[in-house]
Amino acid sequence: MIAKKVGLPKEHWDFFYEYRNDFKFEIKQDIKIHCTGNKGHCKFTTEVFENCLVDHMVESHSFGKFPCTKNVDCKFMAYSKECLKQHISKFHGSGRVVPTKDQRYSCKFKSCSYMAARVSALEIHHRVHENRLLLCQFCNYTSNWPYDMRDHMRYHFQIKTQECPVCNLSFINLKALNTHIKFHSSDFSCIHCHLSFKTVHRLNVHIISCERRLSKLY
Repeated sequence: MIAKKVGLPKEHWDFFYEYRNDFKFEIKQDIKIHCTGNKGHCKFTTEVFENCLVDHMVESHSFGKFPCTKNVDCKFMAYSKECLKQHISKFHGSGRVVPTKDQRYSCKFKSCSYMAARVSALEIHHRVHENRLLLCQFCNYTSNWPYDMRDHMRYHFQIKTQECPVCNLSFINLKALNTHIKFHSSDFSCIHCHLSFKTVHRLNVHIISCERRLSKLY
């Protein structure tokens, strides 16, 4: 069984079963795992074993343990400074989801104003507060979303299922494919305010400060 041969935790079993035809675990010397640092551009690889990338991520990408100090009720522990920055923005700052009339389940922590439309979404929110996250068996990465962990594992093993219809290059997920497809287009339009730009770089810079996008956050 795959899980027993490489010592995988139970939460990773579904991923490896789904992509079982892409692995040859019977031949140990052929098993390689890729670093996900530098936004997936790091070329470092190593053999597969528990925590095999932890030292590399710490030494080469400054990974570690970075606690959230924004709120006394938040015990979140980030694996990198960039992860902590995103957490503060999305969980405590302007990037967080604003309650609507359909959201009726309140966070159990009095210092938090988060509300959810479903109990399952509220439970995921509580996991962040309590740092009950999914943990990668191979590196420092953590996530509260199973789909994020799935894509992270795809990066580790370079499983690319999304193919570009223009140039036939393959990508890890649909988001990466859509970003790539923009480079085949001459129309770089903001999906929020519909302004057009000559390059994807200018479009991305604009999106950060797009007033129409920001207005949806408040």
